[in-house]
Amino acid sequence: MQTPHTMKQNMTDQNKHLISICIGLVFSLGYASVAHSQIQEDQDVPAALKAAIAINIDVAELMANSSLKPLTAMISDEDIPGPFSASEVSKVSALIAAPKGMEPEAVESMNFYVYIGFEDPATTERVKNGVIAKGGVKVDVNNKSCVQPSPVEGFPPGTLMEFYPNGMVIASTAYMTSNSNQFASKGLASAYGKLSRQPIRIAIDMDCEREMLDQLHEMANATADFMTKPYVSLIKEVSSLAISSDPTAEVMLRINVNGHDEKEGASIKLKLDALVGLGKGVIDAASQEGFPGVVTTLIEGIRTGVEGPQAYVELKKPAGFEKELAKMMEQTVVTAKQTSDMNTFKQAMIGLHNYHDVNRGFPFKKHAQSEDAKSGLSWMVYILPYVEEAVLFNQFDLEQSFNQPKNAPLAQQEMVLSKPLNTGGRISWVRASNVPQAFRDITDGTSRTICLIQNRKESMSPWTQPTSVAPAEVLRQLRALKEGEVMLASLYDGSIQRFTSADVERVESMLEPSDGK
Repeated sequence: MQTPHTMKQNMTDQNKHLISICIGLVFSLGYASVAHSQIQEDQDVPAALKAAIAINIDVAELMANSSLKPLTAMISDEDIPGPFSASEVSKVSALIAAPKGMEPEAVESMNFYVYIGFEDPATTERVKNGVIAKGGVKVDVNNKSCVQPSPVEGFPPGTLMEFYPNGMVIASTAYMTSNSNQFASKGLASAYGKLSRQPIRIAIDMDCEREMLDQLHEMANATADFMTKPYVSLIKEVSSLAISSDPTAEVMLRINVNGHDEKEGASIKLKLDALVGLGKGVIDAASQEGFPGVVTTLIEGIRTGVEGPQAYVELKKPAGFEKELAKMMEQTVVTAKQTSDMNTFKQAMIGLHNYHDVNRGFPFKKHAQSEDAKSGLSWMVYILPYVEEAVLFNQFDLEQSFNQPKNAPLAQQEMVLSKPLNTGGRISWVRASNVPQAFRDITDGTSRTICLIQNRKESMSPWTQPTSVAPAEVLRQLRALKEGEVMLASLYDGSIQRFTSADVERVESMLEPSDGK
């Protein structure tokens, strides 16, 4: 069985690999290209450097749309590959070369040129200093003052950075040292050039990636079932894709799918019709299960067409869309916060279970005795080594109380379990009349007994102080929940559940570990 440390390390390694791949797929375009807001083909650029993908996202314009603002609440600083937050980004643009195959090594070695614009020049300076502080090295490349980030930061090998007053460039060495900023292939420049100026513009030259796509076609053709087999030919038929979107426009989204001739254009259009029909059927079925109504409304606004070799899909904005979208976004943010809080509860239970495995029992008996004596330390302190906080744990004097000189300042050092929950309150241990010392004492069943609860009391003690919440207080808070509010709880078996004010009777039977209920 993997320990929490091993699982966390594996996740870290995977994230670094994903950053290596995605940094080129999401953030890339030359500074000169950004200034012109257009891309062109430079015939002097070697074929190996020709870009197959172009992306331009005007973040500032998108975030000016009030219905989209809740999205920023869902993006944490950890989601952005750098020492800046999503709200500080004004523009993201990209040119990405075609990979030589589908292998991770081929994707990771792609050439890319990154431009990320910032609202405030101070952000650029802070980011630059942050990269250098983490091992980045200043280098002069092709008469440019660049910074080579530390390999441990997860960037692909050979990545270089260049900083401007209102933005930064992240590029592969081949692109950074090139005398040109126009790396687009002919097909990419053509597809991108036909897009209207909207906040989101994406173009893909499929023919430029034909080596990789031929591999994909061969794999797909060999494994496709009778439902997907008719669509496999799209890999061969499509020469380029172009997508533009503006949530405030009458046509919110347009996808141009270009074939090599009119015959392929007509064939692509028929397949798009079938895919749209299939999508509508899936959405209709999902709507019966409480799928967001705004999605059902949107799907009805889709229409397809064909103009010579080009087939297209358009999505028109339905009446009342922005109101419905704002409602959906609000619920999405709430759900994201609850999910984050549930993960915190899971971490707490992993720590408790690992503590139990090593010490053959829980820290709750010791906690309860300290609570009664108004001294000692909380259960959270004792599980610190089991939630990746061994350094903090080693600073405590376990022979002293939480309010003694050595331990008292440590309460100011927040760790993941002690922080306020996103949906309010903090995690508290439920102190039953019979405090369980080990799993064997939970005779009612670990899957039917509550261990930790979301405590919404306004006055919260330092996390190092041994305090708990009584069953009666849990029920009082549960009854006080408003419509739509939930109380999170983790059971002794490690599962997480949501309770509402309608669950009072059920929760009451789950608060004692050995009362036979």
